[in-house]
Amino acid sequence: MKLTGAIVALATAALLVMLGLFSAGCGSNPASVTLSADADGSSVSLKPEQELVITLEGNPTTGYSWALVKVDKAVLAPVGEPAYQPSSTDSTLVGGGGTYELRFKAIAKGQTKLELGYGRSWETGVPSQKTFDLDVAVK
Repeated sequence: MKLTGAIVALATAALLVMLGLFSAGCGSNPASVTLSADADGSSVSLKPEQELVITLEGNPTTGYSWALVKVDKAVLAPVGEPAYQPSSTDSTLVGGGGTYELRFKAIAKGQTKLELGYGRSWETGVPSQKTFDLDVAVK
């Protein structure tokens, strides 16, 4: 009887260890955090090396595009250029909008304000038509 109890205790302990390892690897630190326009004016917490993906609606046929206005690049660095994806795959649709995807990587612990602007690159001194602001903490 003592042997059976010891085996059950050992099996239970092994199961708990495996569950702990499994849950530590699943979802506790996703590789990226994706936010949309709904997150404007909010805050997000990231871990170093995590990627932040912002998706915002836009229409480059109007001359407007989303661009980085301000961020502390020692805390959160841009990854590549903003990517545009049209909403429709219909190539005959002229002037249809879509979404811009802007990627950033958490570099080091700290805090920064991420500011994005939707404007025309050649119009200097003109305020952005739309903005997106986010407080970012890397912990």
